[in-house]
Amino acid sequence: MSVIVKHRKTKDRYIMIGTGYGTMREEKESFYGDHLVNTDDGEVLSTKAAVCDGDGKIYWFDTSQLEVLEIDGKKIEDYNIK
Repeated sequence: MSVIVKHRKTKDRYIMIGTGYGTMREEKESFYGDHLVNTDDGEVLSTKAAVCDGDGKIYWFDTSQLEVLEIDGKKIEDYNIK
């Protein structure tokens, strides 16, 4: 499946490689007794997407910077999703 996206600011178009890559808040390690305990509250700081240009160069963008234009050659507005 091919997904074409546009960078909202630059208007450059890319091929979507993958989504759902998130950066989480750093885990804090502490000792409780003789055991190491991780205290991660699971807060997602940002969600990234991997895209590539026509030359195959890979870029990483925050997903809020991207807009889907086409999926498998069909324009996103043709899907009639409201």
